[in-house]
Amino acid sequence: MTQKRQTTLKYTLLTATVGLIIACWLALAGACGPATPPASTSPPTPTPTVRWLGDTPSPSELATLNAIPTATPYPPGYVKPTDLPTYTPEPPLPTLQAQIRAEESALQTMEAKSVSAAANAAGVAGAEDSATSEALDLVVKYMARGEYDAIARIRVRSSRNVRVPDIGSDPSSELVDARRDTVSVITTYQGTLPAEFDIVSYAVWSHDALDSGQEYILGVYRFWIPEDNYSSNEPWRAPFNQAVLDAAGGEAYAHTPRLLWVVESQIARMVLTAHAIWGRNYSSHLEAARDGGLSLPVSSLEAALRR
Repeated sequence: MTQKRQTTLKYTLLTATVGLIIACWLALAGACGPATPPASTSPPTPTPTVRWLGDTPSPSELATLNAIPTATPYPPGYVKPTDLPTYTPEPPLPTLQAQIRAEESALQTMEAKSVSAAANAAGVAGAEDSATSEALDLVVKYMARGEYDAIARIRVRSSRNVRVPDIGSDPSSELVDARRDTVSVITTYQGTLPAEFDIVSYAVWSHDALDSGQEYILGVYRFWIPEDNYSSNEPWRAPFNQAVLDAAGGEAYAHTPRLLWVVESQIARMVLTAHAIWGRNYSSHLEAARDGGLSLPVSSLEAALRR
């Protein structure tokens, strides 16, 4: 082979080799290089549905916040089912009765003083008429309260002491002394009553006990009753189970101190429930009523009670 042909062959082989290297390099670069990402649309930013803290909300967030419904306030007096009313136990019955009697006694004392002052202010000529009018107004006002099942004129026949549970019909509670006054009905002005029944009072408030042999015009209500007859709408009644009721002598009434008059001949005298009024202690309802200064002819009182 000539020198010229050898040189031409070398250049040809070198050129082919370089071309092959460049082709391999381009192929490798295409396979290993980053791929071009396909064109796509970014997802929208979700609108928050909760209240956010710290940063000032954007207009879209603020619109979402304003669209959240506001809570509807509960109406006055509404009790949610989960918020059950709390139970406050009542004090023992004699204690509760003593508190009520003390308040009523103070009220009646004040009213009696007002009646006496009005009568005195009317002068000697009109004092009797003024006092009678004031007393009748007082009777009508008490009757309007409806604190009774019946109003009657009765006579006390006999009395006896019994012991009953301190709290309702719970036989395990401490026993307390009570008194049963058996009375017979002379006249009934309102309601219905048996011809003879018992009126009870507790020893803790002995001034409630009626005077033996005395006639009264009074308001009464069923007090000691069977549990089955009790309603929470009438909390002034005392429910007993049958065993306790039998031991206590059976069902019984109580008198309302707001309508209690002692009958003396043809005069009815109002009894102020506490004997210890005007700084004195009295031995009976009649003695206290005589000193109370509030009286009416029996006929006038009966006419008012029959209205």
